[in-house]
Amino acid sequence: MQQTPFICRSCLSNIRRQADPLQLRLPFRPRPLVRTASSLAPALSSDSHATGPEQFLAPSSQTNPSTESGRNERTFSKRSIPLSVWSEEWPHEERVLRKNVSRSEFHTRVRQLQLWKYKFRKIWAKRDWERKRKDRYREIALKNGAPEVLIIQDLLCQRDVDHMRQAWQLIPTETRSKLWGSVMLNSLHWWPDQAPDIFRAIFEQNGANFYAAVDCFTYMADYIQKLEEPKQAEYGRAVAEALLHCYNNTSRRYICLGQNTLYHILRRATTDQVYELLMTMKKYRQRLHAYTKQQFVWHLAKEPKYKPAAVELLCEMIREGELDVNGLHCAALATAVLSFPVITRASKAASKEDDDSLPTLRSQLNQEILEVGLQPNIIHYTTIVRNLCDNNELRTAWQVFDLMTSQGVQPDLRFYSQLLYGATLANDHRSFRRILELLPEEASQDPVIINGILTFIHITTVWELRKRRMKPPVAVPSFEYMFKTYSKLFDLGPLQALLNIDLQNYTAEIHQRELDGMAPSWAGWQSMRSLRNMLDLVPELEPHARLQPGNDTLNIMVTSFIRNFSQPYSLIEFYSNFRTRLKNGDPTILGFVATKGTIIHDVVIKAILEWQGHNMARVALDIVSDMLKDAAASRALFDADPSSPDAEPRHPTPSIYTWSTLLHGFMHRREHREQGDRIFKMMRDHGVQPNRVTWNTLIAGHARLQTVGKTASALQRMEAAGYKPDRFTLRAFGYLLNREGALQMMQRLDEKKKRRQAAFAAKLAAAEAAGADENDNSYSAEEMAKVPEWIAAQDEYRIMEEQLRDISQSVVVGNEEGGGEEGREMGEAAEEEEGGEEKTAAGEIEGLEAYRARNVGSA
Repeated sequence: MQQTPFICRSCLSNIRRQADPLQLRLPFRPRPLVRTASSLAPALSSDSHATGPEQFLAPSSQTNPSTESGRNERTFSKRSIPLSVWSEEWPHEERVLRKNVSRSEFHTRVRQLQLWKYKFRKIWAKRDWERKRKDRYREIALKNGAPEVLIIQDLLCQRDVDHMRQAWQLIPTETRSKLWGSVMLNSLHWWPDQAPDIFRAIFEQNGANFYAAVDCFTYMADYIQKLEEPKQAEYGRAVAEALLHCYNNTSRRYICLGQNTLYHILRRATTDQVYELLMTMKKYRQRLHAYTKQQFVWHLAKEPKYKPAAVELLCEMIREGELDVNGLHCAALATAVLSFPVITRASKAASKEDDDSLPTLRSQLNQEILEVGLQPNIIHYTTIVRNLCDNNELRTAWQVFDLMTSQGVQPDLRFYSQLLYGATLANDHRSFRRILELLPEEASQDPVIINGILTFIHITTVWELRKRRMKPPVAVPSFEYMFKTYSKLFDLGPLQALLNIDLQNYTAEIHQRELDGMAPSWAGWQSMRSLRNMLDLVPELEPHARLQPGNDTLNIMVTSFIRNFSQPYSLIEFYSNFRTRLKNGDPTILGFVATKGTIIHDVVIKAILEWQGHNMARVALDIVSDMLKDAAASRALFDADPSSPDAEPRHPTPSIYTWSTLLHGFMHRREHREQGDRIFKMMRDHGVQPNRVTWNTLIAGHARLQTVGKTASALQRMEAAGYKPDRFTLRAFGYLLNREGALQMMQRLDEKKKRRQAAFAAKLAAAEAAGADENDNSYSAEEMAKVPEWIAAQDEYRIMEEQLRDISQSVVVGNEEGGGEEGREMGEAAEEEEGGEEKTAAGEIEGLEAYRARNVGSA
C-alpha cells in the first residue's frame, strides 16, 4: 500500500472543511508542503501578474481565444509571432501539434508554444548567472509567494520522487496542466540541481507539452557541463533516469531530442542506464545519428555483459553504410569491444561462471566482427594479445601471433611489449628467449621494451624465491645481470647518482671474477643460469648513442639493488648516502623524488623491517623521523622565502604507502605487534587516511596476536570508513582462533550503536512535538539523517572500550596467560586514541624519538 504524501497543518483545516477523506497522523514540518486547489485558486484566477525577478515565469491562462480574446490579446500581443514565421522556425513542433491536437485547439496551442519559447529563452540567457546572484533573486521570488515557486518548495520537502508525485497528484488535473510549464521553468532556473527529480514527479503527457520536455532536457544537458566531477556524474545519472521516465510514459516519437543533448547525457550515465536507453529508444523509434550510435557502442563496450549489444549495434551500422568498416572509427570501436578486464582471483571467487565464459565470449565477438568484413590490423591483434596475457593465456597469445604474421600483419614494438608482459607474468623463459630473437634493432632504443627486459630478470628471481619457499630476508641476485643489460644501453651517470657504489669499479670486479673462474653470486639460482646465454641477444649500443634513463628505469634498478643486499648495514649505508645527496640538492635525485615520491624510502623501510631485532625497528623509525624533520624544514624554508631557489620542497612527507609499509613491518614482528595501533594513530594524526590495504594489515596483525577486541574494533572501523571486506580481510580474520567471540563483540557494538541512534531519533521527535519556530536554526531532513551516524562515529572507540571492559575477562585465547593485563593495556590504548590531543609535526617527531629510546633501553 502506497503511503500518502505529507500534508502540513496549515492545509489540514481546508481539507477537513472540504470533507476530504484524507486524515493523516504525520510528524510536523516547519514548512508547509502541498497547497490545495482552493488555496491556489485566487492566485490562478487573478489577472495581475507577479512582480519581481519571477515575473517572466508567472503562470499563463490557457483559455480559448474565441471566448476570451481580449485577455489573450493583452497577454500575447507584444510577443506574438505570425503563423507562417512560426512554421518555418519550428517545423517539427507544427507537425506534432497538428497530429496531437484538434483544429479548434490548434491556435491556442500555438500561442502556448510561443509563450513557452519566450520564457525559456529568458532563462536560457540567464543560465550562466553566478550562484550567489541566483540565490539572492530566488529568495526574492520566495518572498513574493508565486504559486509555482511555493509548489516547488513544497515538492522539495518530500522524501523521494514517489512522494513528490503523490503530492503533485493532489492538485486538480486542470490546474496541473496550467501550472506544469511554469513549475518546470522555475525549477530549471532556480533549482537546477533538483530539476531532474521534479521532472520525473510532475511530467504527464497531455498532447502538447512535447516541446517543453525537449527544452527541459536541453537545459539539463547544458547544466551537466557546468558541474564538477563528483556532482557531474550524479546529476548525469539523475537526468538519464528522467529521460527514461519520459520515454516510458509517452507514445512513440512524442519527443525528439537533439543529438548533442543525448551525447552529454550518455557521457555521465551508467552503463546500465545506457543499455536501457538504447533498448527504450529502439522501441520508441528515436532517430539516432551515426555519431550518437558510436557513443552507445563505446559506452556499452565497457562492461562484458553489454558487449554483445555493442557488437550488434556496430554491425548494424556497418551494414547500413553509416560506418566505414575499415575506417579509423570502426577500428577504435572494435578495439574497445575486444578489450576485456583482467580476471583476478577475487573476480573468479565472486562470479566464476562469468569469468569462465569470457574466453568464449571474446571468440564469438571477434568472429562476428570479422564476418561483417572488418580487416583486423595491428591494433586489434595487440588488444587481443593483451587480454590473453592478462588472463595468463600465453600459449593462445602465440597462436594469435602466428595467425597475424601469416596474414601479412607485421608486429610493432607495442605488440612485443605485450608479449614480454605476458612472459613475465607466466615466468616463461622460452617465450622470453623467442621475444629477444624476434625483436628488431630499433627495440634497443625503446624504453618500454628495455624496462620489460629488466623487469623480467628481476621478477624471475622473485618467482624462484617463492617456489623454493625462502623466507625473507634473502638477497635476490638479480642486480648483476640487470646491470649488464643496463650498461649496454644506458648512460651510467644518472644511476651512479642514486647508488652508493662506484659502477666503474663494480663492472671491473664482475669482469675480473669471470676471468678468474670464481663462482658468481647467483651460483645457486636456476633462473640466473637459464638467463646466462639469453641476455647476449640484447645488442650493445655505442657509448655516444646510449640513452638517458627515465625515472621508471631508475626505479627498477634501485629496487633490485636494494634487494641485492645480504647485510642490513648495507641498507643503512645506502639510505644515508641517498639522504645526504637529497639534502644537498642533487638534480638527479630531486627529479626522481619529484616524480616517484617516497618509493625509495618505502623500499628501504620494507627491506629493513624484514630483519629481526630492536635495532632494525629503530632504524625504520629513524627513516620516518628523518622524513618528517626534513619535510618540516623544507616547508619552513619555503614559507620564509618562496622566491629563493633553495626554498623548493625537496623531502617528501610520509605517504600512505610509507605508513602502510611501517605498519606491516611492525605487525609482523612479534616483539612490536602491540605498537601497531600507535603507528596507525600517528598516521591519522598526520593527516593521512588509511586505505583498504592499511585496514587489512591492521586486522591481520591483531588477529595474529589473538586480540579479539582490537580485531573486532578494526573491522568495525573499516566498515565505518566505507571499505567492504574483501578476500584479504577474510583471510586476515581467519588468523583469529576465537572467531565466535569476535563476531559476538561486533554484534554487541552494532546493537549499542543502534540504541544510541534510536535514542537520538527519539530526542528529535520530542523536539518536533514540542514545536519549533520556522526561523530557528534547526536541522534539515538530510542533516537529521546524518547526525546519528556522525555521533556514532565520534563515540565508536569509546563504545569499544566499554565493551572490552565487559568481556575482556571472559575471552580466552589459546593458552596465552596474562589476559587481565592485556585487557587493561587495550583499555589504556583506547583512552589514548579517544582523548589524545592533535599533535604537530614536531610533536610527532618527539614521539617517534621517545619510542625509539624506549626500544633501545629494553634492548
